[in-house]
Order: sequence, then C-alpha cells, then structure tokens
Amino acid sequence: MISLILDNPKIGEKAFELMWQDTNDVFFLVGQDGVILQANPTFTEILERTFEELKGKFQPPSLHNMTKDQHEAFLNK
Repeated sequence: MISLILDNPKIGEKAFELMWQDTNDVFFLVGQDGVILQANPTFTEILERTFEELKGKFQPPSLHNMTKDQHEAFLNK
C-alpha cells in the first residue's frame, strides 16, 4: 500500500506524511535485525518515550501483552 501512495504523484509523499503523523494508529519500522528504525508520534506517546529513546532498541514481541512496567524494563535493557 505504501508504494501505491508514494508512486502516485497525485497523492505522494505529503499523504504518507499526514498518515504517519496524524493518526491514532501505531506505526513503526523495524530493521532486519529487529531494532526499531522509525516510529510515529502515537507509538512514542503510548510508550511514553521519545523516538531517541526507542531508536535502536529491539521491538517488544507484542505490545498489547506487556504492562507499563514490562515496557519500562524492556526499554532499559
């Protein structure tokens, strides 16, 4: 879907940016090694962390099964 948006000059990068920034949904990109490469503002708000704190961390296996304390312990590894 992302390629359809970015490849369409009528929609393009601006629409992607709006979807990334102005949503209540969580989006994050993970590298092949499993570390977080990018995260949208909703992701950082939910985890109560800045992107700088999350960047390079390994993603939690399942965000919805972790308590806030478990997230805290994971992020402090």
